[in-house]
Amino acid sequence: MRVYMFDILWSHIQHAHEGYDLRDVPKLARFQILEKLSGTIGRHIDCVQLLPFYAHTQAKKDLCKNLFEGGYEGEVWTDVTSLYTPGKHGNHILRTKYLKEVTVGILGFTETTAEGFLFGAIHVEYNGIDAGHIGTGFTREQQQLIWDRFHAGVHTLPVVCQGFTVDGKLWHARLSEDYE
Repeated sequence: MRVYMFDILWSHIQHAHEGYDLRDVPKLARFQILEKLSGTIGRHIDCVQLLPFYAHTQAKKDLCKNLFEGGYEGEVWTDVTSLYTPGKHGNHILRTKYLKEVTVGILGFTETTAEGFLFGAIHVEYNGIDAGHIGTGFTREQQQLIWDRFHAGVHTLPVVCQGFTVDGKLWHARLSEDYE
């Protein structure tokens, strides 16, 4: 197991900041505090790693490439002047997800009760293994096209996903944006 540190909100060590609560301290200053602490922690606990801070475009591109190739889920980019905001949302945060493009085989369709739709989801396989269902990412027009092509003998579909679960199911799959 490895623990990745990316922010600090409270410290038992008093810093130049007012008190121990760091939520009102800008992100860059919190990172610098975390950087100092991680050196101390890292000397005692081998599985702790500080996630690096990147300010330049090429370093960010290199990081993205390395994370994608390493099988990571994505990144979270934060404005260095931002204060901590509870929850996942804020205009100072940019989240990215790495997507894989794969072609799946169509096994069938689930029924729907939604008016104007031909099916609820598409049951798919990947490399001969049941890969679950895709129930999002397509318009009614695309749904009609998928339905017509399937009945004309085209049983494959381009999708994007975040990868596969441990049991081989597509992870957050949806129809590829360029499907026509």
